[in-house]
Amino acid sequence: MTQKTAINLKLKEILPQKYKTIKVLGKGSYGVVLKCLDRESKESMAVKIARPGRNIHREASILQLLMDIRLDRDNIVKYYGASSSDKYLVFEMLDISLSQYFQANGRMTLKEIRPVIQQLATAFDALKAVGVIHGDVKPDNIMLVDHGQRPFKVKLIDFSVALSRHEAKKVLMRQVAYFRAPEIILRLPYAEAIDIWSLGVVIVKMVLGIFPFMGTTDYDLLECMIGVLGLPPDNVLKDGKAATDFFKRTELGQWTFKTHKEYSDNESNVKVSFKIRSMEDMIKVGH
Repeated sequence: MTQKTAINLKLKEILPQKYKTIKVLGKGSYGVVLKCLDRESKESMAVKIARPGRNIHREASILQLLMDIRLDRDNIVKYYGASSSDKYLVFEMLDISLSQYFQANGRMTLKEIRPVIQQLATAFDALKAVGVIHGDVKPDNIMLVDHGQRPFKVKLIDFSVALSRHEAKKVLMRQVAYFRAPEIILRLPYAEAIDIWSLGVVIVKMVLGIFPFMGTTDYDLLECMIGVLGLPPDNVLKDGKAATDFFKRTELGQWTFKTHKEYSDNESNVKVSFKIRSMEDMIKVGH
């Protein structure tokens, strides 16, 4: 039996007869997303199937909360429901991700960027109103609805790591490196603002065609952030549970960023070909 045949048999065990699998849209740590035809409605759907042992009940609960108050009208992906066994989730079928758009077209013009920012701001405002933190904002999770017919109409997808503002007090969040907010690195209390930070990173990517804070470790990311934005305020460093991992105090009580040698950064051997280490670097890249 080939691997493809085995996968198809496994999908038949999970999906009801009403869904016909068209193609695989994506794979990740969560599982797999399929484009399926609903034989009853004749509509295409995106079906997210969880990996064995992964419980998607929490994601389903958050999505249902958002749909109960119709947040699909606020640029959140429309969710149709989950299987009774919580093995899969069903969503509206969208077009391509912002990441795929970048790969095909490169950076965007301001005329194209403005409506995208406006729509995402609407989505995050709606999420803040109900106290939900997305936690994984990146180009892969921003979808163009139908770029041919509705250019730059976007929706936010993938709530697999989303949580409530209340849960944030006791859950350690880990965002994807390039989009990781300082609060997460320094282990400060966090809320919906971490999504806005990630959105800011996406905006720089749209404008300049490069991510502003690139690195494989938290030290690398902080080095880039400090180069562009300066040192965090004293009160932030004082409250950050992980601040002393990256910063030290001088004899005069001033905070300074540790050198590479002081930090002993051996977490990764991956080298980034270019880092934006200052506002001047960012301006150069933009030209």
